[in-house]
Amino acid sequence: MTPLRRILKDYNDSGALHALVNIHAAVGKNLFLTKSGALVMLLGMRGIDPDCLDPGEKDRIARRFESALRFF
Repeated sequence: MTPLRRILKDYNDSGALHALVNIHAAVGKNLFLTKSGALVMLLGMRGIDPDCLDPGEKDRIARRFESALRFF
């Protein structure tokens, strides 16, 4: 079991997201402009319920997801 003190240490050390990404303005629905002039886009996706899949199907889906991540 992980001690609560260890979990809280990780949380306190992580810091705030706005310290890493300095968002200045919203350009579109999922598109933001940073103070340095870069554009940031948020992407989202829904997962597939793994409970109703056999191991072969899970493997194929994992490989497709892995190849999609390589694209980015």
